[in-house]
Amino acid sequence: MQLESLRTWFLKYRRDLPWRKTKNPYHVWISEVMLQQTQVEVVKSYFERFIRAFPTIVDLADADSMHLMKLWEGLGYYSRARNLQKGAKIVVEKFKGHIPQTRDELLKIPGIGPYTAAAILSFAHLKKALAIDGNVLRVLARFFGQKEDVTKPSVQKSLAKRVHLPEEKPYEIAEGLIELGALVCKKQPKCFCCPLKTECKAYLTKTQMQLPVRKKRPKIQRLKRLVLILMHNQNVLVKHNCEKKVMQDLLEFPYFEEKNMTKTCAKKYVEKLGLRGQFVRKMPIVKHSFTRYSIVLFPFIFEIEKKDDENFEWLTIKECETRAFSSGHKRILTHVTHG
Repeated sequence: MQLESLRTWFLKYRRDLPWRKTKNPYHVWISEVMLQQTQVEVVKSYFERFIRAFPTIVDLADADSMHLMKLWEGLGYYSRARNLQKGAKIVVEKFKGHIPQTRDELLKIPGIGPYTAAAILSFAHLKKALAIDGNVLRVLARFFGQKEDVTKPSVQKSLAKRVHLPEEKPYEIAEGLIELGALVCKKQPKCFCCPLKTECKAYLTKTQMQLPVRKKRPKIQRLKRLVLILMHNQNVLVKHNCEKKVMQDLLEFPYFEEKNMTKTCAKKYVEKLGLRGQFVRKMPIVKHSFTRYSIVLFPFIFEIEKKDDENFEWLTIKECETRAFSSGHKRILTHVTHG
């Protein structure tokens, strides 16, 4: 493998990213967790805001959970934030605030798997460790012409063994592979500017578009939900997300799985909650997706005659803006507050 060509390419073309300005293992950890399932451009602002709020691992360990979820709002996959805080507490309690420098110890920390452990060892502690994410898998599968399913751990292990990191600055090669997958060896590859193309089996056999081989993903489930925005004198009814324990600090508006998105149907659900009110207007639909779900939200605004404080939680619009909402409902809140 043309590792020196890759190193030269990486040092010339690598992106200027905020988490690359330091070798602080805490910063590397935060960035790698945020980058899971999230685009780099989105992560940039979240990362900088997060580090300002929690500059040290002690600050994260001691953070108020609602404040943490508010900062994470919009990134999705909220278990990542929960596990980050759990992990921070363990590092503070068991390792005196110092992030471990061995793979075995890192893997004992909640939320740190093989990839994140390798990233911390490589990018922060500058050790010989190959962090294999989806980008690297794509590069290696094409370079070596791997025709087996790359989601199999045995295949990933086999590919990793074929990469011999150098003794001198091995982290530049490890990060270079990630960068190559992100910028050049994408789903639609730019082979003309790849530093590895002269030895790449996929390029030489014109099989780039067939590799890597992956098992088919589960079919996307499409859901429609009728959402009630129930107002009373500038107060709005909210509830806690009950779908997943990790999302219990997130707020949302009452919703119902429904096919009939009419004013009459919405009013029936208002009455089902034991409330009475006047229909105000139907809001623009909101679409959002996560994991294997594609969801369309149909919000209806009602002005409620009498507020029920015993069975429901009511917040002012200003209070809502300081709390964390699940992503689709956050967008509805924006429509409510800004018209």
